[in-house]
Amino acid sequence: MTQEVVPGRLRFSVLGPVRAWRDGQALDLGPPQQRALLALLLARPGQPMEVEQIVDVLWGDERPVSALTVVYRYIGLLRRLFEPDLPTRASGRWLLRGAGGYRMEADPDSLDLLRFRRLALEARAAGDSGSEDLGVPLYVEALSLWQGPTAEGIPSTVRDHPVLTALDRERHTLVKEAADAALRCGSAGELLDALRRCADERPLDEPLHARLVHALAATGREQEAVHTYRAVRARLDDELGITPGAELRAAARAVRSGGVAASSGETAVLRGPVHPVPAQLPPGLPVFVGRTEELARMPSSGEVDHGASVVVINGPAGVGKTAFALHWAHQAAPRFPDGQLYAGLRGFHPKEPPVSAAVVLGRFLQALGVPPEDVPADPRDRARRYQELLSGRRMLVVLDDARDTAQVLPLLPAAPGCLAVVTGRGPLGHGDWRSLPLEPFDTCTARACLAARLGEERVAAEEEAAAEICASTGGLPLALALAAARVADRGTLPIAATAAELRESGKAPDAAGPGLLESRRPLGHHHRGGGGHRGRSVSRHWRNLGSPAEVRARSAAADNV
Repeated sequence: MTQEVVPGRLRFSVLGPVRAWRDGQALDLGPPQQRALLALLLARPGQPMEVEQIVDVLWGDERPVSALTVVYRYIGLLRRLFEPDLPTRASGRWLLRGAGGYRMEADPDSLDLLRFRRLALEARAAGDSGSEDLGVPLYVEALSLWQGPTAEGIPSTVRDHPVLTALDRERHTLVKEAADAALRCGSAGELLDALRRCADERPLDEPLHARLVHALAATGREQEAVHTYRAVRARLDDELGITPGAELRAAARAVRSGGVAASSGETAVLRGPVHPVPAQLPPGLPVFVGRTEELARMPSSGEVDHGASVVVINGPAGVGKTAFALHWAHQAAPRFPDGQLYAGLRGFHPKEPPVSAAVVLGRFLQALGVPPEDVPADPRDRARRYQELLSGRRMLVVLDDARDTAQVLPLLPAAPGCLAVVTGRGPLGHGDWRSLPLEPFDTCTARACLAARLGEERVAAEEEAAAEICASTGGLPLALALAAARVADRGTLPIAATAAELRESGKAPDAAGPGLLESRRPLGHHHRGGGGHRGRSVSRHWRNLGSPAEVRARSAAADNV
C-alpha cells in the first residue's frame, strides 16, 4: 500500500534497510555506524537507550577513547538531517534526550515498525470478533512492510544485537499466526510469498515450515509441499542430527492423506490441531488475598508480544511465591493460546535433589508432542528441539522453586510471544529479566488472609487473638494458612486458644516432638538464619502446629501458598 506524502513529514524504515525520507525524498543517513545507531533507536521507539549502552553495542570491547564524542556527533548530525532548520543545541521533535540516553519519537504513520504492529493488532482483533476473513488482508499488509531482515546493511556485530534480532523473531511469529488464519479462511495463497521468504531465512524452524507445507498443499502445490518437507528433514539431520518433530511430521502426513486439500482454487481445511496444546498448570488456591500492586506489575500482552520475557518472583520461603505465580498464570492463560507448561524444580526440597534441566526438557518435549522414543538423549539437543517447538507459539512456562540461574536457563523460551515465570528464594537474574520480590503481608492483609479462611465474623469477634496470630506468623502467607487450618480443625475452640499455643511455644520449643522441625526445615532454617523477631516467631509457629502428618493432611492446599 502506497503511503501518502505529507509536506514536511519524516518517515523511517527499519524493517529491511535502515532508511528515512523527508517529503518523499530519501535521506543520506551517513556512515554504517551512524545508521546502526539510528536502527537501535528505531527498534525501540519511544524508549531511551543509555549512551553507554549505545557505545557498547557499536564498539564492544574495541571502543575508542573518543567513543562518547563520536556518539554525540552522530546524534547531532542525525538531528540536523531530520530537521535542517533546528537551532543549535535544540533537541527538536524526533531525536530526544532523556533518562541518561536518547530516544526516537515516532508513530505508525512515521515508522514502519509501529505500523506493522498496529496492523497486527487490527488483524487479531478481527479474528477475535469472528471476522477472521477480514483479518487476513491486514496480516498480508503488515508482512508486506518488510523489505528484508531487520536493519539490513548495518555492521553485522550490531545487526546481531538482541534489540534487532527480536524484530525478526516478531515477524516470523506473525507470519505463522497469519498462515494459520489464512488456512482457516481458505486464502492460503495470500501468505505463500511471506511464508517462503521467512522459511528461507529460518531453514530449521519446524513450525514455520509445517505451515508452509500446509499452505503449499492447500493451493494445489502438493509436489512442492513434499519436496519442502524432505528438504527440511534432510537439513535437520545434517545440521542438528535430529528428525522432524511432531508438528512437521503431522503436516507431511496431512499432505499424503489429503488432510489439507485445495478446492475452488485456494480453499484449505485444517483437520485437527497443528500441534498439542499443553495445559499443565496446577490448580490455584481457592483463597487468594492481597498482592494487588504486584499483580499490576506483571507483564502486559503487548510486552510479551514484542519479545520473549522472563519474570522472577523471589522471596523467603512461605511468602507465597507459588500461589502468586499460579494465581496470575490462571488469569493470564487465555493470552497464551498455544498452552502452558509447568515444572516444579525442587530447588529447596528438604529431602529430594533439584530436578535437572535435562529431565524437565524431556517432559516438556513430550507435552509438546514429541514421542518418548524421539526425545534426544543429549541435553543440548533437547534444548534445541524445545526452542524450535516454541518458535512461533504463544506459550506460558512456569518454573517453580528454582535453585539458581543455571537450573532455569535452558528452560527459558527464546521466542517472542512466550513468557517464563520463575519462582525462587535466592537471587536469580540474567540480562533483562524482571524481578518481582514478594514481602510478607502487612497487618491488614494478614488479617484479611485469616478472615478469608475463618470467616469475617469469627475474626471480628476475636480481633486481639487474630492480631496476635498475624504477629506470631510474621505475616507469612503459608504460616497464616497453617494457623488458620489449626483453628478450623479445632471446631468451636476460640482463636485465642491457637494464639496462646503460639505464644507459649517460646517456653516449650520442643513440644511438638522432633519430627516437625525436620519436616519444615527449609522454612524454619531460612528464618532462623535471618535472625530477628520474625525468624524466632515463625520457628515457634512450626513447632506448634501438630505432627507432620496432621500438618500435611490439613494444609495440602496451603503447601503452595
